[in-house]
Amino acid sequence: MLFNNKYRWLIIALISIYSFLNIMFTVGEKIFDFNAPPIFLFFILTFQVIFIWEGNRTLFNKIEKNYGSTLKTLLFYYSISIILVVAISFIAVLITAGILEGAKTGFWNNLRLDLAFVFRVNLFLHTVNAIVIYAQKATTMKEEKNKLEKEILEVQYDALRNQLNPHFLFNNLNALSSLISISPDRAEKFVEKLSLIFRYLLQHNSNNLVTIKEEIDFIKNYLDLYKERYGIALTYEINIDQEFENQLIVPSVTQLICENIFKYNSFTKQNPIHIRINIDKENNYLDIWNSRNPKAVTKTDSSGVGFKNIVKRYENFSDKKIESLNNDSTFSVRLPIIPTDSSNELLNNRG
Repeated sequence: MLFNNKYRWLIIALISIYSFLNIMFTVGEKIFDFNAPPIFLFFILTFQVIFIWEGNRTLFNKIEKNYGSTLKTLLFYYSISIILVVAISFIAVLITAGILEGAKTGFWNNLRLDLAFVFRVNLFLHTVNAIVIYAQKATTMKEEKNKLEKEILEVQYDALRNQLNPHFLFNNLNALSSLISISPDRAEKFVEKLSLIFRYLLQHNSNNLVTIKEEIDFIKNYLDLYKERYGIALTYEINIDQEFENQLIVPSVTQLICENIFKYNSFTKQNPIHIRINIDKENNYLDIWNSRNPKAVTKTDSSGVGFKNIVKRYENFSDKKIESLNNDSTFSVRLPIIPTDSSNELLNNRG
């Protein structure tokens, strides 16, 4: 709101100086029907600008508190302010008539001229005030919209991640029950990796970002469980340079991508699938590549909501886009690496 601006006294001074110079040096501009001394003229102009501003500020604060700042309120506020500026002008002309000899005659003509001045100042201030209010409202609405979109995305992302977990757990418990009777040692390792996966999901469930090392340790355990279930039908390799281990990435995003790989491809001993995860040093991306053997999926299964949520979630942390490269035999997703020295506020608070 303009009238509560912390620089209001500076603005008042500038308006007073501008009005004084305009009246002194512009032909046809005057507030009295006589030649007032410059010092007195500046004093009476400043007096009126101060009381117009401060009177409007007091009025607006009371009106806004009770009625808000809608268009109707602003129009009502302006209507009341007219009474205020008439009173201010009347007092100013009375003061002038009491001090200056030349002002004692032609009171009503002086009042008419002065009213023209105070009306212009008041209209100007109310116009700027309305512009400021609606500009602030537009900014607030945009911020609230962005906040809401982010919250919706968070909910969608968490729902997606939580939706995968029961399905993943069910399949692996079935695999575990088979391993217990075949190889207790393999079953013990299987349980250990499964517990590490769910510990990671619980620990980082509310985190915005994790280090690449944390995410890679997680996805290794995740892929090992699939490797235990499918054997030579699945192969994978992970090559991450140590210098990139402390860079940042969105948590569980690699799991969602790998889950899509298993969802949209068939793989057998005769026709295995291969997954490769490595760093593109030159462009600062984490690449997740896989061989393709597409299987038929329903329209509902191929809606792509999961991948869209991954893309949108990344937009909160990086100006770079997630890239996907697709051909007949291979598919890859390229995730922007988020440097730890970024100035983005979201990076300074990973949880």
